[in-house]
Amino acid sequence: MRNEFQQDYGMNGMSHTGAKPYQCSECQKCFSQKSHLTKHDRSHTGTKSYHCSECQKCSSLKSHLTTHERSHAGAKPYQCSECQECFSQKISLTTHERSHTGAKPWWCSECQKCFSQKSHLTTHERSHTRAKLYWCTEFQKFFS
Repeated sequence: MRNEFQQDYGMNGMSHTGAKPYQCSECQKCFSQKSHLTKHDRSHTGTKSYHCSECQKCSSLKSHLTTHERSHAGAKPYQCSECQECFSQKISLTTHERSHTGAKPWWCSECQKCFSQKSHLTTHERSHTRAKLYWCTEFQKFFS
């Protein structure tokens, strides 16, 4: 039987509090669970323990390899309940479903503009900093 703390805060005690006590020593990114930090550490070490049985692809995360292996079979197990379109990744379905609901869960802290995808927010935030991250070899200059 779960104790009162686990009922209120989840099995690891951090899932609903927002606390992220596990910090990467390489990049200072923080995580709520030690297992997430352990998985993240592999991005710095380059360790790729999971190998595709169909091709030469390797992955540091089993979940990424599972998703990759679906591409060989053409499997798309995630189906939209609204329009029946199918997806190979759950995150793709989740993102797609926002087109039906209009949900925009990410917002800019500078101007409060909302976005349906985190990558769109990240791109937008650069407009506030005027960061120029892309080098053009033809014009020999950076662009945002």
